[in-house]
Amino acid sequence: MLFSVAELSTPAEKEKLFRRIINDYPNSSSAILAGGKLRRASQIGLPFDLGFFDVTTGNWVHTRWLRGKVIIVQFWATWCGPCIGEIPQLKEFYARYKDQGLEILGVSLDGPRTETNLDTLKEFIKKNKIEWPQYYQGESFDSAFSRSWAISAIPTIFVLDREGKLRSTDAREKLDTLIPDLLAAKQSK
Repeated sequence: MLFSVAELSTPAEKEKLFRRIINDYPNSSSAILAGGKLRRASQIGLPFDLGFFDVTTGNWVHTRWLRGKVIIVQFWATWCGPCIGEIPQLKEFYARYKDQGLEILGVSLDGPRTETNLDTLKEFIKKNKIEWPQYYQGESFDSAFSRSWAISAIPTIFVLDREGKLRSTDAREKLDTLIPDLLAAKQSK
C-alpha cells in the first residue's frame, strides 16, 4: 500500500516513501521496485549499459557499441496488447530515422511459461518482420534486469542519446518530439 501512495505523491515525497520502503521492508518485492524507481530517477543523464545476445541472429549487442546512435529501448512482450499496438509506430520510426542514426532494442518480458517462451518470441518477430535486436530475459517481470529498473508495467520505453546516456525512462508519449530532437543534436567529443 505504501508503494501505491508513493506513486501518487510529489517527487520529493515519492523519494522519501521509496527510501522508507527500502529501509523498513528490505527483502520485499516492493523494496526492489522502489530501488528501481529511485534508480530510474537518478540515472537520467548517465550512461545506460545493456548487453545481450540477439534472439534472432545470436549476435552480441551492447549499447556501448551503438554510441553515436539514438536508441529506443522498448520493454514489451508478445502477450501484451498495448505493446503489440506500439509496434507499427516503432517500425515507422525505424524506417524514417534509422539512416539518421536511430536504433531500437527490444527487451522481451516473455517467458518462462510455455505459451510465451523463446520460440513464441522468435515466431512473433519473424511473422511481424521486426528488424531490431531483441533481448529475451526468459523470466517475465522476475528478470533481474527488468526488476532493477522497476519495470512493473509494459510497454515501457527508455531513450538514450548519441552518447549512450539515458534521456527518458517514460518516453512513450514523447517519441514524436524527443527522437527528432536527439537525432538533430550533435554528439560531443
